[in-house]
Amino acid sequence: MLPGMLPRALAMSALACLAPDSLVADAGRKALFEGKVVRLELRIPPEGVAALRERPRERVDVVLAEPGLGRWEKVGLRLKGNSSFRPIDDPRPGFSLRLGREIPGQRYRGMDVFQLNNSAQDDTYLNELIGGMMARHAGVPASRCALVLLSVNGAARGVYVLKEGFDREFLAGFHRSGEGALFDGGLHNDIHPGLEEDLGSPGGKAALAEFAAALAEPDAARREARLGRILDIDGYLRHLAVENLLVHMDGYSYRANNYRAYHDPATGRFGFVFHGMDNLLGVDAWGQSHVRGYVLSVPAVAPLYPGASETAVARALWSLPPESRIRERFRREAVATYARFFRDADWPARAEAKAAELGRGIAALDPAEGAAFEGRSREFLRKLRARLDVARAQFADVERLAAPGRGPVDLGAYAWACSAEGGESREGESEGRRALTLRVSGGRADARLPLSLEPGAYRLSATVACAGLKGAAFRARLSGADPESYPALSADGPWRSHVATLEVGPGDATLVLELRGEAGEARVDLAGLRLERLR
Repeated sequence: MLPGMLPRALAMSALACLAPDSLVADAGRKALFEGKVVRLELRIPPEGVAALRERPRERVDVVLAEPGLGRWEKVGLRLKGNSSFRPIDDPRPGFSLRLGREIPGQRYRGMDVFQLNNSAQDDTYLNELIGGMMARHAGVPASRCALVLLSVNGAARGVYVLKEGFDREFLAGFHRSGEGALFDGGLHNDIHPGLEEDLGSPGGKAALAEFAAALAEPDAARREARLGRILDIDGYLRHLAVENLLVHMDGYSYRANNYRAYHDPATGRFGFVFHGMDNLLGVDAWGQSHVRGYVLSVPAVAPLYPGASETAVARALWSLPPESRIRERFRREAVATYARFFRDADWPARAEAKAAELGRGIAALDPAEGAAFEGRSREFLRKLRARLDVARAQFADVERLAAPGRGPVDLGAYAWACSAEGGESREGESEGRRALTLRVSGGRADARLPLSLEPGAYRLSATVACAGLKGAAFRARLSGADPESYPALSADGPWRSHVATLEVGPGDATLVLELRGEAGEARVDLAGLRLERLR
């Protein structure tokens, strides 16, 4: 049984006590989320359309129907989305629906609340669906999803992602109690006492105020103690590890966005819920190189994690003193989560089977939409397989660097962040080699790689060629250390070996390849960049 799943298991064992209608609803929900593709129809009256034009976030009464199953009256509907928001007159607005708003107890397939996502930022329709499956498998709260063919006032709108809402039943599936307070982070809102309360409970707002105050506590020892009481730290680290694995770049750990924070009254602690996974696995604008350096990097400081260092929880934890061992806890949680839930599970094959099943369901209802979905799903499956191949290789690197004598790891496969002042730093081709080229003209040029390394001694090996050096020197070193304590290349020469010994302490380790001085160029062969643990 997965961590946190006991409440749902107990709830399911009690089904025999439920009324027959509840059993039918539960079976309908199960069939939907296990792959059944259905048609849904929305009937929005003219006055409702007019109201949504003026006040898109306020609910209007509509009729929901699933041909062959039923019809639901006075369903509360509003438009949803931030970057994905589309107005009601757009061909594909997104919708949030509440069944029991006017008719208490009314449910669609056992659900009171659900969303119909227009998938404006994910034309594969699979990010949230497959990402949620993977997160839940690791015990991280995330909604179940289904695909539906939607029509609005008789006009076909194509494939939508139906996403289960954050209600009490959902929360009870992951926490000891589902009766706590649930807070919506909104658009780029970090933890603060004024977060919108989706679901209330006695003491919920006071707990949120304490969470925010604990994050801002200036005294490190008191901050650690307060956070230990108000935040499920290990649960947060697992959430972070899964966000990293899936490159959920629009979630909490990157941008303090698309998240819910839940206060479990049974434990007194907060946990996070995955949400808004349209941009799962990164987006093309970041390029594949920005995905490569993912697993080893420490999220709180690594520039490869856009915005992660700016989230309140990351700042509060990663600024604790070394003796708190928070980095070690994160490494241990990330490695254990990967090993237990992802390493031996063939997720690309699972995703391919799920996509094929959904494609057949869509095609049975609309052959043209089915053919389009098949083509779109191939892109998602390609990105997922590529990402998990990278993760497998990088977790193997983590294991290799965990102890001396296990051999070097290849750092040329990672994304080095290039920067320069009075110079140039870039990745490209040089004499048939993939290389980092550093040029200076009275300044510095460097490439940096943040890594989560255990304390110890490491050997960094590089193959370097220098030309036109004048009052300039190349070094490989650790960030924050005295550059003069590392060996330097200060003379022109063809490709040659350069080695530096790095003494990594309990803090964060950022590797630096650097050229400083008056003028010159250094080229570093990416195929020759290696790191090995000595002790």
